[in-house]
Amino acid sequence: MSIMKRIVLIAVCILMTLGCVCCGSGKTETADTAAKAEGSAGAAKTSTGKFDYDLSKMGQSVAYAQLTDFMNNQPNYLGKTIKIKGDFYIQPSDDNSKNYYYIILNDTTACCSAYIECIADGCELPAKSSNPDTGDIVTVTAEGVIDSYEEYGQKYYVLKANSIS
Repeated sequence: MSIMKRIVLIAVCILMTLGCVCCGSGKTETADTAAKAEGSAGAAKTSTGKFDYDLSKMGQSVAYAQLTDFMNNQPNYLGKTIKIKGDFYIQPSDDNSKNYYYIILNDTTACCSAYIECIADGCELPAKSSNPDTGDIVTVTAEGVIDSYEEYGQKYYVLKANSIS
C-alpha cells in the first residue's frame, strides 16, 4: 500500500472515530473533560460538593459511556465518589426477602442503557419504582461512594448512597 493511501485511510479512520464520538448529545465533551471540569480526578467529595465523577452534569451519551466504563472496569472505581441522575428501579429478590435498587441511564437515542446497583441504607427512597410499561418514570439523583459486597459467592460493585433525592 502506498504512503498516500495509508495517509488517506488513517485520515478517514480518524474522521469516522470523531463522528462517532461527537454524535448524539451534540456536545464534544468526554467523560475525562467533564470530570476535570468538576475538579481534579481522584478528589473525594468535599463540603463544596465535588465528586470524582459527576454524571449528573454530563451529557446523556457521555454519562452513559462513563457508566458503561464503570460496568466494564469496576475494580478501578472502588472508593470513588459519584453523583448520578437516572431512572430509579426496585427489583425484589427471587425469594422476596429483600429489594435491590438500581439507577439506570439511557444513551441519547434510548436504544441502550447501563445501570448501577444502589445501596441506600439510611436514605429516604421513592415510594415506587419506574415502570416503562405504564409510563411511570421515577427520576432520582444519588450521591455516594463506589463500594462492593459479596452475595452467593459473587462480588458486586455498587453505589453506596449517602443521599437520594
